[in-house]
Amino acid sequence: MSMRARIAFLHLGCAKNLVDAEVMAGHLATAGHCVVDEETTADVIIINTCGFIEEAREETISEIFRVLGRDGKDQPLLVLSGCLAQRYPGELAEGIPEIAGLVGVHDIDRIVEVIEAAIAGHGPVHAITETPRECARTQRYRWTPRHYAYLKIAEGCSRRCNYCAIPIIRGHYRSRQRELILAEARELVADGARELNLIAQDVTAYRDPGSGDGIGELLQELACMFPDVWIRLLYAHPDGVGEGLIETMLSHDNICSYLDIPLQHGSRRMLEAMGRPEDPDSVREFLLALRARHPGFVLRTTLMVGFPGEEERDFERLLDLVSRVQFDDAAVFTYSPEDGTPAYHYPDAVPLPVARERANILRRRVEEVSFAVKQRFVGDTMTVVIDESEGEGCLARHQGQAPEVDGMVYIPGRRARSGCAEGSRVSVEIESADSVDLWARPPCDA
Repeated sequence: MSMRARIAFLHLGCAKNLVDAEVMAGHLATAGHCVVDEETTADVIIINTCGFIEEAREETISEIFRVLGRDGKDQPLLVLSGCLAQRYPGELAEGIPEIAGLVGVHDIDRIVEVIEAAIAGHGPVHAITETPRECARTQRYRWTPRHYAYLKIAEGCSRRCNYCAIPIIRGHYRSRQRELILAEARELVADGARELNLIAQDVTAYRDPGSGDGIGELLQELACMFPDVWIRLLYAHPDGVGEGLIETMLSHDNICSYLDIPLQHGSRRMLEAMGRPEDPDSVREFLLALRARHPGFVLRTTLMVGFPGEEERDFERLLDLVSRVQFDDAAVFTYSPEDGTPAYHYPDAVPLPVARERANILRRRVEEVSFAVKQRFVGDTMTVVIDESEGEGCLARHQGQAPEVDGMVYIPGRRARSGCAEGSRVSVEIESADSVDLWARPPCDA
């Protein structure tokens, strides 16, 4: 095999993981390798793994064996990167000896070294560092559409929730220098991005290492630098959301009136057991006041059922939280015991059938609430961005819909398609809504 290889990536996990893959692909392209979209044409396949919960690990293992089980004489080399590679390198290497290399989350700038060693037959190379460090950056090879991008502002997490393995995998929280963030934002905008989604395990914990400025100051600077670019916050811890941050978000039209605020539960007893210090009553009242003052503000959350010790009364409080706050969207997860976390050894486990039934009940409540909340958009005229233009119409999003996690605005009709280029913004009238998506009339100028 030539030292200049055709390399394909398989992306698993969150947007933070995707950014790591884009950085690795940038390093490989800079080194002269060819990044390809089709794995059938690849000499090397990199699976960028997720190891956050059991379901994600099962998906990763399934993908590994699918790649290894491909028919054909010329089997591609397989390299693993990402969270699962960082968390279980020894187990993966011993259990799946066909793996040609492993790259941890702190060593993504060593991807060229690992790939070239594998190609030369010197593998497997394990680039796994336990100590977090800032990886060298290169121009990213983006897989998102040109018109939006993810901008990572920090690494790791120092919250230490009792159920979460992220600090074990990615280390303590490290804010990136503001100037590095702004420089990367300029590159992304120059590359065509008109929407920047700021991501970290907790964006509200951001502090510039030099000045100490927080997320509010960073938002202000980005909004002023790029007045035509939508700026969105993802993953905001409730402890870090206050009136000051909300006022900053509302002071600029290009900062999306959108809050992704993972609450996890509505029971004080459960939150204390989870190691989360926030007061659920105070958070609920804050969100209700925000809803009353700014009805168009979009609220999204993440909720967990089945944590050890959860009783029916706790679950009822969780249902009540959803009904009262009226979230636009909510992701529902069943608790996954994670080795190495304090909760892994907790007694009073909730039987899995009970946890799954609660998850189903909660999802139905979320769906009912989301349907009712989305009716407020019917009859409104709003600006949307076109994500896809294909078939009989277009798929679009308004400012309150984050890419890949929220619903869409559907614009039917060939006439709409002919007038809506991907990445363009158009004004549409919303005709109907369900619990997830909105339907619009084709724009007048389409």
